[in-house]
Amino acid sequence: MAASAREEQSEAWRQRLERFVQSEQTVTAFCQQESVSVWSVYHWRRRLQRPASPSNEGAGA
Repeated sequence: MAASAREEQSEAWRQRLERFVQSEQTVTAFCQQESVSVWSVYHWRRRLQRPASPSNEGAGA
């Protein structure tokens, strides 16, 4: 996946997680509404909360 595609995906998840916070819904209800898995929400929340470090960039994760 190209860096720009990863950045777009990350930004889409940032926006989705912001909608989740504003929705005041349960994770399950929000995931059903957004058609995403509960695991994905927890995964992306954890991933986006981590500070970016030079060692993580280009790791292909």
